[in-house]
Amino acid sequence: MVNAWVVSFISNVAVVFPTSSVIDGVCYAYTTRKSKAANVFLWNFLSFYVIILCIFVFCYWRILVVLRRLARVAASHADDGPSNTQNQLTEIQSCVTKKMLFVSVCYAVSWLPAY
Repeated sequence: MVNAWVVSFISNVAVVFPTSSVIDGVCYAYTTRKSKAANVFLWNFLSFYVIILCIFVFCYWRILVVLRRLARVAASHADDGPSNTQNQLTEIQSCVTKKMLFVSVCYAVSWLPAY
């Protein structure tokens, strides 16, 4: 959430305001660029596409780490082979992995044409 606020604020302050102008009482955004289009493109691509994908992968990866830790603890407490709890945790890990792939791929595919 912090990333969404900070990146959009920086984008507006650093990119939109300096390149905007008022001509005959009408405000025009991105009108006074000084051949920095590549920098603007790179900034938008990195901050709104790559960083968001990295956040998705990092957060889901941390969830998987916690689930694997729980599965290890459940396995150490099981006296007679794999327990039902460990099987449930393995199923949850599989579900989280599928969800991570689904969310990341959907975001990547749907937003790539915009960049």
